[in-house]
Amino acid sequence: MNKKILFLHGFFASGKCVPALSLKEAFENRADVITPDLPIHPKEAMNLIMNICESERPDVLVGNSCGSFYAQMAANIKGIPALLGNPYFMMTEFLKPRVGVHEYKSPRENGNQKMVIDDRLIREFAEMEKIQFDCCECDCEERIWGLFGRNDTLAHFEPLFLEHYKHAYHFPGGHTPTADEVKEWYVPLTEKLIAYSSIKDQYLQDMMRIKKITAENVNNAELRNLYESSFPKEERIPYDELKYLLDVMPIDFVAYYDGDVFVGLTMVLNREDFSWGWYFAVKEELRGRGYGQQILTALKEKYADRKLVIDIESPKQTDCNNLEQRCRRYEFYKRNGFRDTQTAKSFEGIDYTILLLGEGTFTQMDYDNIIDDLRKFWKNIPKEDLK
Repeated sequence: MNKKILFLHGFFASGKCVPALSLKEAFENRADVITPDLPIHPKEAMNLIMNICESERPDVLVGNSCGSFYAQMAANIKGIPALLGNPYFMMTEFLKPRVGVHEYKSPRENGNQKMVIDDRLIREFAEMEKIQFDCCECDCEERIWGLFGRNDTLAHFEPLFLEHYKHAYHFPGGHTPTADEVKEWYVPLTEKLIAYSSIKDQYLQDMMRIKKITAENVNNAELRNLYESSFPKEERIPYDELKYLLDVMPIDFVAYYDGDVFVGLTMVLNREDFSWGWYFAVKEELRGRGYGQQILTALKEKYADRKLVIDIESPKQTDCNNLEQRCRRYEFYKRNGFRDTQTAKSFEGIDYTILLLGEGTFTQMDYDNIIDDLRKFWKNIPKEDLK
């Protein structure tokens, strides 16, 4: 089966621009290159990209300019390798001097070659700019590469790129690569990304092993240390009480290993109609190496036929000391397919909201039932705040 490449074009371009057509030609009979026309509005563009990633499951993303702005976010959310050609991370700087009516520089599928840059569009990009790097902790640091033209007179964002990623390459071209530059520079790096990703994924798949944690083997120092260091005291079950809970509740407590090296843990409470994703953590010194993505993939596969529910600290609670972190986490899960159920509770001054992955609904009564069941077995459960 051919590999799949999703190419994301620049702001004034289309899926029929020179870089897109050159990439298609270079990978003919070797990979399927998907080159959609991106909507002008950023949220619509990201929705289209995420839908394509979900339906086509590309092996790598390749972007240029504004397309790289989108590719950086999508790559982190979906755990897909990406090549960011001359990324334009601050699109508002590009748009503000260009307010007015313009024409696309290559043919659009719908035949509409006109576009309008206005204050509304600039505000929409400004909102997305604020959160564009919020998902960089998604184990993609090694899989997102930058390619920068030495003669690029428009975008100068290599320093910003290097604040988040390690691999920056250069070519002797301008902002929009020519057909020859695509074949000489973009294609080889794309091939390397595909090969690197395939080897790394296969290695992790082959080496990753799991160990079910039960009341008999829960007394593990490494496991306990990660559990207690990853979650605030007020948000976790006291470790000494876990042994009892594992005996009386349908909890999947799993430890993950790369060979003999302990990597991370997950804890999921299984109920009749859904699975509750309670805890998920990777050892701090091992983050950014792809382990988190592999564990998440394993979770999705295991619970693919069930609703997967998580609770997170609410981004709507403004009287807290980690509001920015809460908002980033909330947006990350939303962009990754989770839906806000509009269900919430508060415990000891901390507000929580419920997110759902999968079809169906999750109601306040479902939340109440979980808490009621926990109270039967976990005597010291934090007290619910009545509002």
